[in-house]
Amino acid sequence: MWTENFVGGRGMTELKKCPFCGSEAKIEKYTDGTYAVVCPSKISECEVQPTTYWHYNKEKAIEAWNRRAE
Repeated sequence: MWTENFVGGRGMTELKKCPFCGSEAKIEKYTDGTYAVVCPSKISECEVQPTTYWHYNKEKAIEAWNRRAE
C-alpha cells in the first residue's frame, strides 16, 4: 500500500478535507490495484475516521470521498 496526499493534473480533482475533523485526506492504493480515500488522523483527533469503499479507479474513489449531502 502507498499513500498520496494530493491528487493533481489534468482531469484530476483535489481531495476535500475530512468532513468530521478537517484533516487533509489521503488516497491509499492497495496491492490488488484498488484505491480508497481515508482520513488519516489519529482516533484522538477524529473519532469517525471515515473511508470510502475500494475502487478500481482512483477518480471514482475521489468522487466518492468528495460527495457531500446537501
